[in-house]
Amino acid sequence: MDVLLKVSSNSDDMSQTIKEGISSLMSLEDATGTDDDGSINNDLVEIYQGLETPKGDVTGMPSGLTELDRMTSGFQRQEFIIIAARPSVGKSALCLNVRH
Repeated sequence: MDVLLKVSSNSDDMSQTIKEGISSLMSLEDATGTDDDGSINNDLVEIYQGLETPKGDVTGMPSGLTELDRMTSGFQRQEFIIIAARPSVGKSALCLNVRH
């Protein structure tokens, strides 16, 4: 907060303000005490384990793919679905199959 006040007051020594801001951020990270290495592996494992648990009946729009519907309960109105993968692995084919 102090750094924001200094920046908004047009402090003459901007390099010192930036150094203080970086120092504040570093101390904030140290204060959290987390050992997070930035890896998303643990989060992905948790997501996949959640997907493996059957959700029950299809409550949204069925995709036509039984296994996908089992994992997601169909496409829900509030969801924003992104299909992403490397080139030439079947993204368009998947989308066309789901559409029909």
